[in-house]
Amino acid sequence: MTVKTGVPIASYSLDQLPPALVEVLPGATLVPVADAKGWACGAFRNDGSFCTGSRIRTGHTHFSAQPAFADAGEVLEGRHLYAGLGRHHFGHFLLEALPRLWAVDQQPVDGIVFMARPGLDFPAVLNRRFRAFLDVLTGGLPIMVAQKPTRVDELVVATPGIGHLQWITGTPEYRQFMRARLTGHIAPNGPDKIYISRSALKRPEQMVDQEERIEGMMRDAGYTIVHPQKLSLIEQCSHYMAARHIVGGDGSAFHLAALVLQPDTQVAVIQRRWRQNVVDAIMDQISAFSEARLTMINPLYPREDTPDNGPIIPTPLDIKYLRRALNTAGFI
Repeated sequence: MTVKTGVPIASYSLDQLPPALVEVLPGATLVPVADAKGWACGAFRNDGSFCTGSRIRTGHTHFSAQPAFADAGEVLEGRHLYAGLGRHHFGHFLLEALPRLWAVDQQPVDGIVFMARPGLDFPAVLNRRFRAFLDVLTGGLPIMVAQKPTRVDELVVATPGIGHLQWITGTPEYRQFMRARLTGHIAPNGPDKIYISRSALKRPEQMVDQEERIEGMMRDAGYTIVHPQKLSLIEQCSHYMAARHIVGGDGSAFHLAALVLQPDTQVAVIQRRWRQNVVDAIMDQISAFSEARLTMINPLYPREDTPDNGPIIPTPLDIKYLRRALNTAGFI
């Protein structure tokens, strides 16, 4: 694949994932987030102009704001790939902190640099949860976190290869990079049938209605119950690569699974909430990144209005319908 390099990266659109481009900024200045309002951050060229390609898609409907230029208090020597904003939330880490790493296959660099944001000790989260996974993707390149305005000898800014909603299917360069790096360095290891559970998460709105009953049903059908947050990212990938049948409620686990699913793996995504665009995006990503045999099951009862001051509970589902649908599709 031919990737354009050396041209200024234009502004992004929420509606369309940008093509694979790389811009190298000599003498760049990185400006991390100073406060949470607008999450203003990014990179400036050595002439003081802002590199619009360094903006971050921070969710479904927003980009990070352009910061004011700030004189650098730190210096980072060498050539570094700009990775954007460090995120501790699992799903946002996958869709906001990984999208530019594909460029390590395009440009030789001395390391990777993230930007910090206030109130989060991203270096600690990085070392505890994400370092080994990033080592697989980058070949063990050093990782730096800019916590103050920082001057970088050479900053490689690549367009993001994936993102939320309309960006979820990824560029060909990103899909090829992620699959080659992960499946080339991680061995399949795990049970043949897994159910991805959310029952050990902390907040009711994160959970699946009646999940203990669903887990019992899946155990009876020979499935191993897996809680992804209790496994490293590498262990999660090993499980997803080994399994031939995967079932679970829609959520961030499938953003990772999509990267490594083997051909003809049977996957059933159970819709657990009325956020149709998010559920559709998960399905689109799995279809774009893999050759899995994909089934979506919506067992939710018809949507009803609830009082603003009512309790937060998982969206109610019809477990009898779910059982029939899983049986019909050959999962149980």
